[in-house]
Amino acid sequence: LSCALWGAVSLSIGVSTQAPVRNSTTQTAEGNGVVIGRVIDAAGGGPIADAVVSVNTEVGSEFPSSSGNLDKTGSIPQRRYLVDHQGRFVLRELPGGEIRIEATAQGYVPGKLGQSRPGGPARALTLGEDERRDGIIIRLWKFGVISGRVVDDVGEPAIGVSVDVLSRVLTYGRPRFSLVTRETTDDRGMYRAGMVPPGDFVVALPQKQVTMPLTGPQDWRSGPGSRTGPPNQHGLRIDEFIWQTTAAFGGWAVAPPPAKEGHLLAFPTTFYSGTSAVGQATVITLDPGEERTSVDFQLRPVLTVRVSGTV
Repeated sequence: LSCALWGAVSLSIGVSTQAPVRNSTTQTAEGNGVVIGRVIDAAGGGPIADAVVSVNTEVGSEFPSSSGNLDKTGSIPQRRYLVDHQGRFVLRELPGGEIRIEATAQGYVPGKLGQSRPGGPARALTLGEDERRDGIIIRLWKFGVISGRVVDDVGEPAIGVSVDVLSRVLTYGRPRFSLVTRETTDDRGMYRAGMVPPGDFVVALPQKQVTMPLTGPQDWRSGPGSRTGPPNQHGLRIDEFIWQTTAAFGGWAVAPPPAKEGHLLAFPTTFYSGTSAVGQATVITLDPGEERTSVDFQLRPVLTVRVSGTV
């Protein structure tokens, strides 16, 4: 670990009496407080080896003291400890005040002292001067996996399709959705969303259509100022406009051929399993460490309509 990156870094293996490693350029306020605890798997209760425990302390002072270097909030630079094979840690030389402890481990959602669910409220540990506290437990939850396959309307693999995993949380009794991860299908149409925390989710194939004037790219090139990038000219020409479909096949996609009667077709945004309305989507409840497979999709084109107006 680089001291320049982590600030004050300390390692404690099991109940080792080794003093924390100091950053030679930064002093930290010290005390004689000790905190002993374990990092465990929230589901099975077993120890998590090689977890890293981080400690932030607040001593309630807004001014530096002769024994340490505090910022304006009275926080001491973060310390980090490595647990042993039984998930045990010993935090030494802690000053009195509020102690905030959190832990991270590969394959687990980061957890904090006091949390009873992933991302739930945490609490601080109030430590007296020279106090020793034992039996502290920090729980971590394993990431889960959601995977599946996407095929087109004739059953062929849909390659390069964007797949969104959205968390579903009730706020004042109403569902709210936010993006957790976005994956892309491979040459078999397969996708795999790893590092998904336990909770409720819906899965979607995002899609949108864009219409621009034929002169759009030329107007961009002749316009003043810095731009993020020229408009894409690929698409289907309709009168004096370019019609494009995006995201279903990654970036600017090839639209389905027009229907026999001449209507344009497009792939709509689709939620698992097979609906275009998020309120009707199947909610996937993922337990810690669970791998949910066969969350599959089939793209089905629909007729489009033309809408015009003035901005």
